[in-house]
Amino acid sequence: MNIGEEISLQGLRVPIVLISILLSFGNPSETLAADVSFTIDDPGVQNTLNMDHIQVGKQILKTLSENQLKTTLFVCGKRVDNIEGQNLLSLWDKEDHIIANHTYSHENYNSDKITFQFFTNDIIKNEKLIQNFKNFRRFFRYPMLKEGNTEIKRDSLHAFLKQRNYSLGYVTIDASDWYISDRLVKKMNQGAKVDFDAFKKYYLNHIWDRAQYYNNLSKKFLVREIKHFEIELRYPDEDGDSRLYYKQKDQLTGIRKNKLPSKVQLNY
Repeated sequence: MNIGEEISLQGLRVPIVLISILLSFGNPSETLAADVSFTIDDPGVQNTLNMDHIQVGKQILKTLSENQLKTTLFVCGKRVDNIEGQNLLSLWDKEDHIIANHTYSHENYNSDKITFQFFTNDIIKNEKLIQNFKNFRRFFRYPMLKEGNTEIKRDSLHAFLKQRNYSLGYVTIDASDWYISDRLVKKMNQGAKVDFDAFKKYYLNHIWDRAQYYNNLSKKFLVREIKHFEIELRYPDEDGDSRLYYKQKDQLTGIRKNKLPSKVQLNY
C-alpha cells in the first residue's frame, strides 16, 4: 500500500494507514527478525472520519489479507450487540479470524465496585453472544489488562477461567501510541494541515523505543530476549478515535498450550 497516496485523501483512513506503517516500519541502524502476533480489541459499529464501521473492517481485512496475516478479535459485547455488530463480526469470521472474549461491559476488574460475581456473569454474557461464530475460541483478555485488585478476586477469576477452558491473551509492552493517534485524528477533524511524515517518524521512533525498553527488561529479569511480539489494533471508540497499541508478548509467559495465531516474520 502506498501510504503517501492513502493519507492524501480527505478524511484519512487512519486504521489502515497505521497498519500499513507497522507492516513496513524499520530502524535504520538495527534489524531484528521477530514473530509478530496481531490482535484487535473492541471491534464496534462507530464510524470514524469518512468511513463507516463496515468500510473500516473491510479495509483492515484487506490489509491483513495482502500481508497473509490472521488475527484475533477480542470482542466487547456491548459494542456489537445489535444486527450491525453481528454483521461486522461475521465479516471477520468468514475470513477465518479468531473471535475471542473481552467481556460484555468492558468494566475495570480492579474497581471495588466490580465484584467477582458481576465480572464472571459479564464474561458468560459475552460468551453467549459470540460462541456461535465458527472461529470462536476460548481466549480471554481483561479490559484494561486489570486482573483484580485483591488476591481473592484475582485467584477466583483465574480458577473460573480455567474451569471454562479459557487461555489468557497477555500483552507485555506499554506505549503511548493511543495519544499519538488521538492527536492525529483531532487535527484531521479540525481540518488542519497534517505533516503525516512527521507523525509517522515520531510514532515509529516511539514504538521502537518502547520495544527496546521492554526487551531490555526481559533480558534483565528473564536473562534472555523475548522473541514473540504482539501488535494490538483497536477499533474506533465512541468518540471516533482510532487507537493502535504495540505490545510485546512473551510466548512462555503468555498463552502456552493454545497460542494466539498469526505468527509471521517481519523485519524491523
